Amino acid sequence: MPKLYTAQEVAKMLHLSADHTRKEMRAGRLPAVKIGRKWYMPEIRLNELIGVSEDETVTR
Repeated sequence: MPKLYTAQEVAKMLHLSADHTRKEMRAGRLPAVKIGRKWYMPEIRLNELIGVSEDETVTR
């Protein structure tokens, strides 16, 4: 199963507010999936977004 990051975790990594990040996820401008009432971004999409190669990993 791929690693999923919460909207709050993504916001922290992208230096955005959590509210803005969720808004962008809802609008489809950030690649994310909704599970229940929460938004998540798969690790591979986050890596693509911030330009990290597949050999590297995102660290919190």
